Amino acid sequence: EREQVKQKRMDMFVLGLSRVPGSATSISLILKIILPFLKIGLSEPLYCYLLGLISFFTLLTNKQVAQIAGCSPTTVQKGRTKVIQQIPIDIRRQRRKGGGRKRVVNTHPEFESHIIQYVRLRSYGPCTKDIAEYTAATLEGIQQYIRQKTGITLSKSTIRRILQSKNIRLRTNKKLLYGNQHSETEQQRVMRHKQFDLIFETLEKTQNSDDIVLSIDCKKKENLGPYACSGKSYSFGDDEVKAYEHDFFTPLIIKTLKDMDDLLDRQEGKGIPYGILDINDNHGYVNIGITHDTPEFVIASLLKFMPQLRLAHPKAKRIYLFCDGGGSNSSRGNQFKYYLTWLSWRIGLPIVVIHYPPYRSKFNKIERQLFAFLSKRYESTMLYNLRTLMELTKSTTTKKGLKVDCEVDIDVYETQKKLSKEQEALIRVEYFGPTKDASSKLSYIIDGVGMNGEAFPEFVRRNIFEERDRLLHEDEEKAKKKAETKANTQSTSKKKPKKRKSRNRSTTAEAVPA
Repeated sequence: EREQVKQKRMDMFVLGLSRVPGSATSISLILKIILPFLKIGLSEPLYCYLLGLISFFTLLTNKQVAQIAGCSPTTVQKGRTKVIQQIPIDIRRQRRKGGGRKRVVNTHPEFESHIIQYVRLRSYGPCTKDIAEYTAATLEGIQQYIRQKTGITLSKSTIRRILQSKNIRLRTNKKLLYGNQHSETEQQRVMRHKQFDLIFETLEKTQNSDDIVLSIDCKKKENLGPYACSGKSYSFGDDEVKAYEHDFFTPLIIKTLKDMDDLLDRQEGKGIPYGILDINDNHGYVNIGITHDTPEFVIASLLKFMPQLRLAHPKAKRIYLFCDGGGSNSSRGNQFKYYLTWLSWRIGLPIVVIHYPPYRSKFNKIERQLFAFLSKRYESTMLYNLRTLMELTKSTTTKKGLKVDCEVDIDVYETQKKLSKEQEALIRVEYFGPTKDASSKLSYIIDGVGMNGEAFPEFVRRNIFEERDRLLHEDEEKAKKKAETKANTQSTSKKKPKKRKSRNRSTTAEAVPA
């Protein structure tokens, strides 16, 4: 009778909790104080039933109740099912301490030595401070070895528990060794930490400012065509989605292009998505190139996105660029700085460039806030052509309201360009930050405002169709020259009559006197 009275009181207590005004956080605070005292005086079935009542009548989920009570969510679910199904509780039953199934390890300690012996015989790899020792042993192999030695079959869970007690467990590879970790000096390590401090301080200062804060980088180049993808997507019909057996790259044949629709629907070539992320507005822009990733391509992408940025930030006085230190936006080369100087003159704003330290480009904001979602979007669908790539990029969104604009760049960007001495003299760079005196200067200001625009040469770029016409014109000229040379050789050469070959052999010899 006393246990029944306790159960009724618990039901009334939980019903009262459901009527408590406030959010789930206030209820969770009350439960954190009360539940430890109730756990001492209640049996295990009643405590499980109480947790089920709390999960059923309050706004808390099973996982939240389990975290407050310090138990498993399955325990809360068992009590919840009893509440829903109105199953009566056997108050007299309570599990004793030490009850349950006995462990085989305690009754048979010799298994441990056999398992360690088997694992050691099949270990490989140097067991040093930095490199771990590996083993080729499997649970099935250990099970068979124990059966041959003792005639007893151990379960896999028991073998796994013995291995874990000796700190032998399954491990995965983690990318914690950076490229220059072994060759990095103490001075470079200190500079790296100071550079990251500068990056975090700049991001905090410009979080709610009127300036334009951008994170830029080039995403992985995507091959266009029916190449296999790792993800899944819904499709119509009963036919299977077919893909190439091998991922061999098929280049774009420029001479056979007809018009823009033909270019967008071609299942050949590659797409080079260059991303720009407005950090404060959570707005992204992707410029898909079709030729090469060059510094000129980076500046063209920024120039295309600049009208939208000026509308979003009309009071901006500076542009902040966060990028990695290699590739088309290299921190050591002068080409990227020269084109940035031209862009600063063109838009009339100074540009503050802050590069991430070497091998630390994964901490760039665009990698996690834009490229991660683009990769998930690209994995689920085959990138047949540029049109598919562009539509998938435009439709990428997140719960936080990410917007992505996309455009296909049909201009041709040539590689292996070099600056002249006059062009290098136009670069206006002012280095600052902790890496000012280091070999790789990672933070600087490009100021081209007020410069003479006539000093900059005109950027002459041709699109892919002009390149097609140029190639076809070259082929025609080569064909004409080949025909002219052939005609000249035929006119100059004289035709000589061919000698007729006699069928009878002239092998008659003179008679020799005796």
